[in-house]
Amino acid sequence: MKKSILKYFKAFTLIGVMASIIFISSCSDDDGGEPAPTETIWEIVEGRDNLSSLESELIAVDLDASLQADGELTLFAPTNAALSTLLGTLGLEDFSTVSDDIATAVLAYHVANQVIASSDLVEGATFTTLQGETFEVGGGPSIISGATSDATFSITDIQATNGVVHIIDVVMVPPTIGAAIVQTLGTVAQPVLLGADFSILASGIAKADAGKDEAETILGALVAAQDLTVFAPTNATFEAAQITAETLTAAQWDAYIRNHVVVGQGGGTDDNINTLGPDDLTTGSTFNTFGGGSLLFFNNTDAIPADNGIGVYIDSNGDVDLADQTTYTNFDAEVAVVDAVSASNGRIHVIAGILAPATSGTAR
Repeated sequence: MKKSILKYFKAFTLIGVMASIIFISSCSDDDGGEPAPTETIWEIVEGRDNLSSLESELIAVDLDASLQADGELTLFAPTNAALSTLLGTLGLEDFSTVSDDIATAVLAYHVANQVIASSDLVEGATFTTLQGETFEVGGGPSIISGATSDATFSITDIQATNGVVHIIDVVMVPPTIGAAIVQTLGTVAQPVLLGADFSILASGIAKADAGKDEAETILGALVAAQDLTVFAPTNATFEAAQITAETLTAAQWDAYIRNHVVVGQGGGTDDNINTLGPDDLTTGSTFNTFGGGSLLFFNNTDAIPADNGIGVYIDSNGDVDLADQTTYTNFDAEVAVVDAVSASNGRIHVIAGILAPATSGTAR
């Protein structure tokens, strides 16, 4: 009998303990305990109207998959207003004209491969991003990066199944890219550096300039010089010629690119800077290049069908006879888009073709 009573007492006690645990757990929820997150970082971005621009850009560079995957990540999410402010600073209507490499680097700089809570954002702390560069936490807290303004937080600690999201009011920029953007802002170098159509040309410039003092670099000249006219081949032109950044040596890139730039020499008939406008590109006109060569132009718009470009051809190696106006095969390039870009220190004409490097035989 004693054993039977003891057995029932133990059973009753166990039931009581279990009920207490359930009651305590229920009270904990009622007292404001945080429920477990149910959305991934990507689903949080998708679900917020003020992050719709970020959503589009992350999809464009294929970072959406990374933010859906399992792991421990932190996303510093700039709002639509922050992205709009950046566009205004760069003088762009949208990000479609920005190089994929630049866009990917900037967006990857907003993701850390660890969970960073707001309590970790103490002044002086540094964190490494997926892009590879670090950012420093400033007072406030704020984030110090390569952007012209520090980023501050509007919402922190949005918990996700694979990490955490903080919403910020400025687009963060990797310091190396930020330095180049600030340096080139408003110059002919900016669209070459950032432009989606000029990424091979930009890679060639970077290769040519590597290890040089700024005063000796092509990029430095495109920023500091005035009255520049750049005859710029697009990616499509380089791809048609099967030229990539790796195809040419640094010295070859330097020679090629410098022969695509003319300093001054324009008539200044359509603006206030002495660059080469459409009225300067006349038959027989010649202009010395930044690389020590000479460009000869042939302009026969009326004689060329409307679907065959604008009728302005360029010879860069001296093998064209202007007396023969029926054959254009010896020309090295055709001007495809006049005044594709106007900048504070010059202009860019897009060309179909690649101008030869300057040699002792090209000067006229």
